[in-house]
Amino acid sequence: MSQKIDYNNIISYSEIKGKILPFDLIAFRGGDIISGIIAKLENNQVGMDAFSHVGIAVTSDILPKMNLISGRIYIFESTLSYNIPGETDGVPDVITGSGELGVQLRDLEEIIPRYITDEKCHVAWCKLINNPYERKERESDEDLKFRRINISKKFSKIFKRYHGRMYEMDLISLFGSIFPRVRKLRTAQDDICNLIKKFWGSNDPDSGPVGWQFCSELVANIYQEFGLISKDFDTKDVIPIDFFGCDEDGLPILVQSPVFIKDWDY
Repeated sequence: MSQKIDYNNIISYSEIKGKILPFDLIAFRGGDIISGIIAKLENNQVGMDAFSHVGIAVTSDILPKMNLISGRIYIFESTLSYNIPGETDGVPDVITGSGELGVQLRDLEEIIPRYITDEKCHVAWCKLINNPYERKERESDEDLKFRRINISKKFSKIFKRYHGRMYEMDLISLFGSIFPRVRKLRTAQDDICNLIKKFWGSNDPDSGPVGWQFCSELVANIYQEFGLISKDFDTKDVIPIDFFGCDEDGLPILVQSPVFIKDWDY
């Protein structure tokens, strides 16, 4: 059963940013052409189009070697951030300092006012239900500190693995995430790509088109690494709205109901 989306659950960013934890889901509904296409396909397939893009919250606590500002919320996402008027918000990747087409890390506080351009556009915080960064019941301060250090080390490796990968531009792969009937064709295409790479001596299974990342695929990959999604689940099948109980492949609801962020009062 899908979650009920309460669009009246709105809080200013200044009130909410202290509650956002690393790995929490940040969901978007954009007003550009690409967002509109994704939302329309989602609505046709599962009957809901509240969000067309997702990423995860990141802080300096889980990326200590990246010189991030303490207390600042960043978003790790696969998206287009080139400064194209009307199509992108122009907020650069904080690591490269430039616009990118693919997996990047950006300042959420800069994104929000540029993303919400009219009443159709939304940014929402979705608290992760079983967030690995939260304190466990009866966990000591020492154990929590040690566990979080290990989480940071693990995420730093994941970040290095995915940062800089291309956004998923292959239409067969994109349609395969939405339409189950396309997935056999997607698998066959990936197998051919891997054979070509093997022929040319490439041993990296994640390089090239096979490793390109759709926004929800990236998030699902990270959640899978931390045990929130079964290893048997194909993360290529995940679309943004699936995190809210709309997935027909059995993805569990991973987040609480979204809290929408005001586009003012920062």
